[in-house]
Amino acid sequence: MPQKSTTNQAKVGQKVNSIADDQQELKKILRETIESNQLVLKKLNWVYRWVIWQQVWSTLKILAILIVIALGVIYLPPAIKDFVEPLQGVINIGQQFR
Repeated sequence: MPQKSTTNQAKVGQKVNSIADDQQELKKILRETIESNQLVLKKLNWVYRWVIWQQVWSTLKILAILIVIALGVIYLPPAIKDFVEPLQGVINIGQQFR
């Protein structure tokens, strides 16, 4: 009977060592996963900032285009009027000769 007790203790000791090894392996895997997740988080933050800046630049481009169109609507009609008035005289002269 004493041999059976020794054999059982050896099996229990092996199981304890196996569990300890498994726990160490799990801790190692957990550390690697945390490091990988931190790297992914850094890259995700970079992508997020890049997207924000793309939205800002897109908004600025649209505003620049709208400002140019608004200035054109405001200042172009008087400029066209000043340009067309002298030409009206030339057109009228040309119509008189027909």
